[in-house]
Parts: sequence; C-alpha cells; structure tokens
Amino acid sequence: MNQDITILDLPATTVISKRFITSLETIAEDMGKVFTDLLNELTEAEAAMMAPPFALYYCEDFDPKHIDTEVCLPVSPNIAKLKDKIKTIEAVQGGASIIHKGPYNTTEPSYCKLFTWINGNEKVKNGPIREIYLNDPDVVKPEEILTQIVVPV
Repeated sequence: MNQDITILDLPATTVISKRFITSLETIAEDMGKVFTDLLNELTEAEAAMMAPPFALYYCEDFDPKHIDTEVCLPVSPNIAKLKDKIKTIEAVQGGASIIHKGPYNTTEPSYCKLFTWINGNEKVKNGPIREIYLNDPDVVKPEEILTQIVVPV
C-alpha cells in the first residue's frame, strides 16, 4: 500500500471509552478485553458504533512497560442507557496521518515513517496519538487490516 503522509482534521467525536495502562507484552490481550467489554455495553444499550473504533495513546515518551491507552467507540450522543458513560474526544486540527496495512504488531515501520516526516518537517506532536481501526480483524485477513495512525502536530 502506498504510505503517503497527509495532514488532516478530525472532528470532535462522541464516544464511550475506557482508559487503562498496559504494556507492549499484554496490549493485544488488554485491548481485546476492553473492546469486548465496550461492545457488550453497546449491545446492552441497543446501540451501535457510528464510525470506526479508535485508540488514543497518551504517553509523551514510549515506555513499553507503561502505555497509557484509551479505547474509544464512536456513538450517538443520545443513547439514554449510556448517558453517564458518554464523553467527547476533542477535535484534531492538523494531524499527520499514515495508513498502515497489515497486522497490528507490524505498525512500527509506519510509525517510523510518520515520525521521520514529522521531524523532517519541523513539526511537533501536540496531543495523543490516535489509531483508527478502519476494518474488522475478525472479518479480513491479517495482511488486509487497515489502521490509520494520526499524530496531532
């Protein structure tokens, strides 16, 4: 896949979410559990996602043993059964973005390309990194998984 870097804006997004600390060693298992829990909450509320799910990474410096993560499921702001759990994720004005194709555990080259571009263009990360999961890993082959990585700059 052509890995062009683009600059884009993302609107504020209404979500249900869960923030937690994980590690590189357990992130796949931890995120799977959180996604399942949040999807179960949506099912119980008879609601659906309004856009692809995403994760936010709040770490300033990468520490493989301490990854501050928030899994977000975009929802309608009018779900009565979830009103106490709904929040708004701030908009991104000017995010450097790349689309990674392949398994989640192979994103490192895409991150390297993105941060090389950011540093080479004298940009500075100014918010949490966002990974937007564009398709369902339970439906597509691992080599077909698409993840949009967005770094606010």
